[in-house]
Amino acid sequence: AVAVGVATGGHEAETLREAGADVVFEDLSDTAGFIEVLGRVRAGNREAS
Repeated sequence: AVAVGVATGGHEAETLREAGADVVFEDLSDTAGFIEVLGRVRAGNREAS
């Protein structure tokens, strides 16, 4: 499993990283980038960020 964090709620991106998120987005405005990262994760590349 890969934890994906999106910092649009009550926590900042750094807090999500410190909590163990493998990939963190500030928001989902870059839809193409988000989908690209999901594709890499699905292919087994955990260095997706």
